[in-house]
Amino acid sequence: MCAAADELPDQPGLITPQTANERSLGLAIRLGFQPVSNFEWFDAQQTLCLAGLHSFNT
Repeated sequence: MCAAADELPDQPGLITPQTANERSLGLAIRLGFQPVSNFEWFDAQQTLCLAGLHSFNT
């Protein structure tokens, strides 16, 4: 994401871990992603998480 952060610092990054996968969701939060909403996809509950790309600049 660092390359994208350099080019698009005002854009959000998004990930969609399965809600039941608590370890992945916890990692996403530790990395700076914020849960926004839940939805169903591939017969499983997913959590949409967003983070500003600027937060990944080093």
